[in-house]
Amino acid sequence: MTYEIPCSSHLGFSLVAALYVGIDRFRFWCDLQAARVTGKQAEVEAQAEFRLSPADAAAPDLLASAAEAARYWRPDATVILHRGTEMVLRAGPRTIQLESTEELADTSMGPGGNETSDGEFRDRLLRLTFTGVQTDFGRVARILDEEVRHLLDAVERGIRPESGKYVIIVKLTESNPYFGLYVRAVPLQQVTGFLCSIEEPISGNPASITISKNSVSVVAYNPSTAVDAARRYLRAPAA
Repeated sequence: MTYEIPCSSHLGFSLVAALYVGIDRFRFWCDLQAARVTGKQAEVEAQAEFRLSPADAAAPDLLASAAEAARYWRPDATVILHRGTEMVLRAGPRTIQLESTEELADTSMGPGGNETSDGEFRDRLLRLTFTGVQTDFGRVARILDEEVRHLLDAVERGIRPESGKYVIIVKLTESNPYFGLYVRAVPLQQVTGFLCSIEEPISGNPASITISKNSVSVVAYNPSTAVDAARRYLRAPAA
């Protein structure tokens, strides 16, 4: 025997679901406004991995090129450590860590590509980590636009990589307004873990957004997509 739910039940369920969604969105908006008004603290971090192929002894020094580009972004950036394949620059409280490495070129392309397996040709990698940004939640949008976007763009132009991967992490040091309705109903100290991953194109470019208990992180493949995705999911208005 088949039991069919009356249309009125479907309608009632839809209304209840819509009500929950409306309440959730309103509470989310209230939480965001409270975070901005009360000056809750946030920490912004950016990471990038640039790939250049193949490695060439005659190629310019990646660290030097990246450092020069970083100084174009912040003329006051000074080198506080340069040891082998690692360099660290400081600009006020901001720190830029650069690391140059090599790895075997991709051998999966077959004849005509980077098919060498003897290690003669290698890809060069430059990893960048930008830290030291602690600010009010309401200023995150300005930090993303005026600092993160400009730094990543400057370094990308300076070294001209074949490809890049960009990560932006916003850590919420007090409380995270990006919880769902039911998760927020549980006392925060009882939540031991929370993880939500979203794959969504931003302006036609792929992006991945991950929300955890106390942070929001974005992974993209060009600087503008990374910053735009972070701002979108932080609901940050234009600076």
